[in-house]
Amino acid sequence: GHSYHVNATIAQLQSSAKYKLLGALLVSIVLAIVIFKFANNMIVQPISRVTDNLRELASGSGDLTARLGGENQNTEVGRLSLAFNVFVEKLQHLIGQAQQSNKSLTEASVQITQSIDQTAKGIEVQFSEISHVVSAVGQISTMLDKVVDAAVQASDASIQATNTTGAGNNVGASAQQGVDEVVKEVDK
Repeated sequence: GHSYHVNATIAQLQSSAKYKLLGALLVSIVLAIVIFKFANNMIVQPISRVTDNLRELASGSGDLTARLGGENQNTEVGRLSLAFNVFVEKLQHLIGQAQQSNKSLTEASVQITQSIDQTAKGIEVQFSEISHVVSAVGQISTMLDKVVDAAVQASDASIQATNTTGAGNNVGASAQQGVDEVVKEVDK
């Protein structure tokens, strides 16, 4: 009798232990699933989003307006997201400044090119005007040479005329003297 009762108690304890172990196993599985879901939502997915955004930026096609959000700032992943957002914002600002500098340099280059073109046109106009002045000076020089030649010819002609007039005056004076002598002779 007594061993039957001990065997029944052992069987009952074994059965109870099996149910408790099965229950603990089921609770452990459910708890593992809950922990996995929690870890996936709180750790893996946020890290995956940060990784994807970093990969997109590294490939050169990154959207610098994209920000990570919705993360708990008290977690490491939340602080990583915040740091990422600050980094991307600064990077966006620097690239904006670089683009503005590039635009300013392009505008300055265009202005310098226009100034060079205007200066070149001004030089062409001045060269043309200088060429006209040189041509006019050449024409004036040619005219002055002709005036000098004409003045020399006029001087020569004047000298000849003076000489001719002097000879004519001498002839006239001799003729007058001859007439005066004839008159004197006639008067005698």
